[in-house]
Amino acid sequence: MNKLFAVILLIPFSVFGQTDSLRSLQELQEGTKLADVYNQLSSAYLNVNLDSAFYFAEKGLKFSNSIDYAAGKAKALNRLASYYGYKEDSEKAVILVKEAIAIASEFSLTESEGESYLQLSDLYQNLNYSDSALFASRLSIQKFLDEEDSLQLSYAFNNLAIIYYRIGDYTSALDNYLKSLSIKETLGDDYGIASTLANIALVYKNQGDFEKALLFNYKSIPYAKTTENLFGLGITYANIGNLHRKLSQYDSAFYYFDLSEQLARQVKDEVGLAILKVNKGNVYYSLKDYDQAIELYFKGLKNFEELKANKLYVLDSYMNLSKSYFGLG
Repeated sequence: MNKLFAVILLIPFSVFGQTDSLRSLQELQEGTKLADVYNQLSSAYLNVNLDSAFYFAEKGLKFSNSIDYAAGKAKALNRLASYYGYKEDSEKAVILVKEAIAIASEFSLTESEGESYLQLSDLYQNLNYSDSALFASRLSIQKFLDEEDSLQLSYAFNNLAIIYYRIGDYTSALDNYLKSLSIKETLGDDYGIASTLANIALVYKNQGDFEKALLFNYKSIPYAKTTENLFGLGITYANIGNLHRKLSQYDSAFYYFDLSEQLARQVKDEVGLAILKVNKGNVYYSLKDYDQAIELYFKGLKNFEELKANKLYVLDSYMNLSKSYFGLG
């Protein structure tokens, strides 16, 4: 009888213990979801409202700390780093990303570690630390290979290509762009295909192969149209116009500049419209119509100054005016 009573007593305690455990597990799962939501909101606000992005990243970090959620901590630190990156405080951002990497490494969060190394590579590029950027980019590629994460791997190859492009190693840049392109084609990533084809065109342009640059720009157009990326398509049209100018195909240059201008007006890209005035001025300069070139250069310069655009645009406009007046004699 005593044995039976003992067994009966054990059953409810065992059930209650499991219930408590399940409740704790459920609360933890709900907590991690909330932390993930905070981090997702921070990402969503990065291009809209930086103060809100910072607010949600801090909420994500504090909440992740309160439930000891490693993946949430790493993600929140990366979001905070993105905030400081946008604020052009890359040194602070690097510190935060390194904290995220340490957490991801400790808890074997390979994908998170890869994302952090990819972000670190971008930050090192902003700081002009090319060797460090290359090292971090290669580490991100290895992490994504380990995870068999094709999408992130395509981003990582693209990132590595950009670094090589910036340091003038066009052969390596092209090799990595083509690796990225191959993955994006397999995934059916039309937006990524369009941008990578346009980037490959830039490599060929810098190598002086304008015909090949045109070919890859033309290839990118259908993909850009599919994704309705009007801003990117407008830039591609402008790039095509500049290539036609370099090939002394001036009617085609004007045609594509006009297409680019239509899209720039549609997306209200005021700086882009000013650049197009300068681009058209360059065509007239090539045609030795210096009066028309000067008129467009002045219009572009005025727009740049009114918009408080990059000072390099202003400097370039003055240089264009100087050479045009020299052409007039």
